Amino acid sequence: DDRFKSAALSSLANIYQGCCKLVITSDVDEILIPFKSENNLKDTLLSLNEDFSAPIGVEFVHNRLNEPEYDSNIDCLNQRSTFFFTSGYSKPVIWKKDAFFSPGLHGINKEYSFTDQLALVHLRSIDYNYTMQRQLSRNSAVLSNEQVNNKTGLHWQRDINDKSWFGYFIFEKALSASSNISFEHEYN
Repeated sequence: DDRFKSAALSSLANIYQGCCKLVITSDVDEILIPFKSENNLKDTLLSLNEDFSAPIGVEFVHNRLNEPEYDSNIDCLNQRSTFFFTSGYSKPVIWKKDAFFSPGLHGINKEYSFTDQLALVHLRSIDYNYTMQRQLSRNSAVLSNEQVNNKTGLHWQRDINDKSWFGYFIFEKALSASSNISFEHEYN
């Protein structure tokens, strides 16, 4: 339930505001990395002046022809070279004050600024087999009557062979990528 999830994450983030200089409030499949910053992650975060910041959204994609399955013990930048920028993940995840997420966790109830000093890397598509297994598992999820009536949460139940499904589409595009571009070389 997107409303429950956003309320729960907002509440936890607001509690942590009492003892932290800033709080990163994101989904478990998202990580922050320095982007145009020359500093490490901690120094880049502490140098932000805004109360709420949204980094540049990036999605890494598994090119099965050129890359092995993802190994969580190895840095993702050393394993994946196919990626795209996505405004959907340029969202306010760095908080220095209390706020509340909108349902879906892509907006908050306060003004925020975008920063190119950081990238928010979404890991949903970092491994083809894992993504397909996760979708098959989601297909067995039982949606609440409210979700069905409001048509929310329906993205959880998709046919993994449906080419219109975004995840399937981007994996097919990744196979036709013309060259391997280094994220660090091209964009730092």
